[in-house]
Amino acid sequence: MKRIIVSMDGTWQTGEQDNPTNIKLIHDCIAPYDQSGTPQLAQHFDGTGTKGNKLKRVFSGITGGDIEDRIKEAYKFVVENYEDGDEVVFSGFSRGAFTARTLNGMIYKSGIIDPSKVDDIDQAIEDAYDFYQSDHRPNSKAGIAFRDKYAQTTRPKTILACFDTVGSLGIPAQLKTLANIFNRDHAFHDTQVNRNTTHAFHIAAIDEQRKNFPLTPMHASDKADTQIMQLWCVGNHSAIGGGSDNNKHKPLSDIAGLKMIDLLQRHCGLGFDAEKMKENFQPNIHINPRSDFKQSGAMWKLFGINTRRIINLGEQFDETVGIRWKHNHLYRPKELNKFSDQDNNFPLCRLPKP
Repeated sequence: MKRIIVSMDGTWQTGEQDNPTNIKLIHDCIAPYDQSGTPQLAQHFDGTGTKGNKLKRVFSGITGGDIEDRIKEAYKFVVENYEDGDEVVFSGFSRGAFTARTLNGMIYKSGIIDPSKVDDIDQAIEDAYDFYQSDHRPNSKAGIAFRDKYAQTTRPKTILACFDTVGSLGIPAQLKTLANIFNRDHAFHDTQVNRNTTHAFHIAAIDEQRKNFPLTPMHASDKADTQIMQLWCVGNHSAIGGGSDNNKHKPLSDIAGLKMIDLLQRHCGLGFDAEKMKENFQPNIHINPRSDFKQSGAMWKLFGINTRRIINLGEQFDETVGIRWKHNHLYRPKELNKFSDQDNNFPLCRLPKP
């Protein structure tokens, strides 16, 4: 048995850029073996909008038009390396989180192609993706028949580790005519987490305000026993996932990155290199104290501003949210006011830690 770890980066994000995202930083910390001696096979994939000429990269980054290629590329890696009994971990940021969750759903519905059952792996992957997008339910007669014919005997236990999943894919909805034409084939199938997923972690940005960056939260399916944690952290989208050009929010994204590593270690047994973690992450909740993360400019006026709502009682705040609230009177996100008491104290966590 081994653990396959698939890391999907965000839009326009690559593993070679000067300011890598948490996806790449965490990937680089993965140890060859966990503490129990289980081998860990890890692969990082660049995000959408990173291939082709400049025009293609820009268009693909805006619309997510090449996201199917990223899904199939990562799925092929799993197909080529999976053995019965392996565990599979999918990690992603932004649209990479969308991709990770799609892959997780695709494997549950279509299974993992068994190379010994097919003549052409690439065509079989196309067929598996098409079946995933079909209306058949995963455990319907059609689903069972598809997996019996093409896939490995068993479907693996999986883990999800996502940063700020962006549910929008395609032309922004504000451009209604183009959006209606382009987006019809890009719906997000897997907002629910299937029963084969043992743990699902989702770190979300409290301060993201762009209307075309809507958060897609995680929910367990009715028959799933998945342990889901959605954790809210200080910062906007890039302050959670990292990778911004100026890197000014890296101490905040480092908090989110280390939190994800901690969750994966404590709850799932993943192994990480402690020295590499010290090198890659230097968290500081007090950085940029005057920043309110407000968006400005013509683009944001065009697509609109929207405060994210925190309403699911199963969600939690990272303890650093309370620390920043307590020590920085300038940090007062509107959505957090309802969680403070009469003395303006903010709870460290709405629920006990798991």
